[in-house]
Amino acid sequence: MTNERFLKTYKTLLNKEGILHLKTDNKSFFDYSVEALRLFGVNDLISTLDLYNSDLNVRHYGIKTRFEEKFTAKGFNINYLSCRF
Repeated sequence: MTNERFLKTYKTLLNKEGILHLKTDNKSFFDYSVEALRLFGVNDLISTLDLYNSDLNVRHYGIKTRFEEKFTAKGFNINYLSCRF
């Protein structure tokens, strides 16, 4: 969901102040996404490899998916990023 085709779509759908949030337990996908976003030229890109033990924790607004619950219970970190287009 972070290849160039999707990024172009997000850019057209989000208004100027809109923020893209991404959370995943998959480190390879996360690393790919960070690089794809940098190459795409997004603004205000921030990220962490451990959302729930970082200052960015407040940015998930208390929303935890079923998968987050499952993987954090198994000891996986949740990677997080946000940016603007």
